[in-house]
Amino acid sequence: DIIFDEGDNHPRGEIEFYKNIRNVSRNEFLKNKTAILNEFESFTKRHNHLFINFDIDVFDSSAAGATGEDEGVWFWEEISEFLEIISKHPSISFDLVEINPHLDKSGKTLKIAHQILMKILS
Repeated sequence: DIIFDEGDNHPRGEIEFYKNIRNVSRNEFLKNKTAILNEFESFTKRHNHLFINFDIDVFDSSAAGATGEDEGVWFWEEISEFLEIISKHPSISFDLVEINPHLDKSGKTLKIAHQILMKILS
């Protein structure tokens, strides 16, 4: 069972492509945390391998300001719960993207990138 990403053309068309994609807003997560984490864990267990493309600009700029965009609204406490589930999967590949160390005067973004990697690799 393959989950296609936006760069792939699904052989059965756009509807088939998007049926397996679920976007969760931070507000929805905060209201339904247990249900969403259970849904995510169930999703991960249905797949033999997970490919995670983690865009660090998902974080609020106060948590990680050295990103390509300033559109994130999530914080470590929330994201770490998803990472904990991912880290338990027996087969993953992982990209960590959108870090610009030249914009990281405080070192916060590199610190959170390190936390992400340590959580995944633990």
